[in-house]
Amino acid sequence: MRTYGLGSVEEQANLYGSLVQSGLNKIVDLKKYINQPEYEKRVKTYTLADVERITDIPRNTIREKEKSGQLFYSEDSALNKSTALNLKKEYSLQDIQLIRKLFNKGFFNGSVERPRDLQPIILSMGMFKGGVGKTVHATHLAAHLAINGLNVLLGDLDPQASATFMFGYIPGIDINADKSILTALTENPEDIRNVIRPTHYHGLDIITSGLELQAADIALPNFNLNNADRLGSPLLRLKKALKLVPQYDVIILDCAPNHAATTMNALTASDAIIIPITPSMVAYGSSVQFLQTLGELAESLLSFQNNKAENSGSVAEKELVESCYNKLFRVLITNDSGDNESRDVSAAIKSLYGELVLPRPMINTIALSRASNDIGLLYDLKRSDVRGSKESFDRGLFCMKEVNDDILKLIASIWGISYGKSTY
Repeated sequence: MRTYGLGSVEEQANLYGSLVQSGLNKIVDLKKYINQPEYEKRVKTYTLADVERITDIPRNTIREKEKSGQLFYSEDSALNKSTALNLKKEYSLQDIQLIRKLFNKGFFNGSVERPRDLQPIILSMGMFKGGVGKTVHATHLAAHLAINGLNVLLGDLDPQASATFMFGYIPGIDINADKSILTALTENPEDIRNVIRPTHYHGLDIITSGLELQAADIALPNFNLNNADRLGSPLLRLKKALKLVPQYDVIILDCAPNHAATTMNALTASDAIIIPITPSMVAYGSSVQFLQTLGELAESLLSFQNNKAENSGSVAEKELVESCYNKLFRVLITNDSGDNESRDVSAAIKSLYGELVLPRPMINTIALSRASNDIGLLYDLKRSDVRGSKESFDRGLFCMKEVNDDILKLIASIWGISYGKSTY
């Protein structure tokens, strides 16, 4: 009788394989339960009152344009009408973007399209410690930007694939192992176009992840595997690949809690970096280590840039390195409980980082935990759908929007766009 062990290697393999399959089946059942009656995530819709808040356009003005036939919506959303007035009752983000376009209320000084002279912004959520809210804030920020009319790509660079789960894709079931960003990093940058998938938010796509992404962290540092002779520096692979999808205004990268090759690629590719830190001394210490790695990464790029030897890389690569400068760096305090210990550590964080700390922390709310347990976002929920305290939901949603607005304002400043505050 085995008291503590799992048996032979063969028995272990069989047990683990069985548990994996059972676990995937249970996740599918949970996904079906949460997203009933459809298997896939529902497209988020908004009332006319919501549209007014989002666009700052009076609802009566919108109705007048609808009645006059000046607003033409997508075929799918046009099905949801009031039969009495033949007017829409619910609006998708695609509909809202059409409204913005008609009224010249787009994000880019009235236009819904980013001017050609404004470059896409790549932003990483990074930190070596897990559990600080990287994925939570990467996914909510991505959705917030899409709601406010930006074209967004979310890159899940964590093999744990939490962001992938939150947008309704299950690795091993919805995602095949050959449909990952792995080959774009190790074989052909063009492959990135094949691994982008839509989400239930119009204007927000995702690069999904899975365990196969771990192979990139093995291959990229290995000269015999990384194809450096053909593809150049392994530190610049993601930046090269993302150059091939310029249609996105903002690309948000959800990094794994490590300093492996994929994470280093994300940090090298980024124009902006946000470090989420929980008010704990362990997270505080981890952030200092993260800073040290950023410094070493910058020194490596500087050395590459200054090296004039023939083996220092092509002219194109040198130009790529020269574009690797950080336009935005901020610290976000997360999971703030407001107790004495949190206040003390938050004070230490602010003392170190000063004005680099975002003005508002993200408070710890039950509503956010429940949204995560439902494999989704706070933004997915309507107040009427919330189980338990409506006040907790309101508080969590308000705080999340405030935090993301602070970040959106900084993104706008990089482009030289005047941005006050979103109304939704």
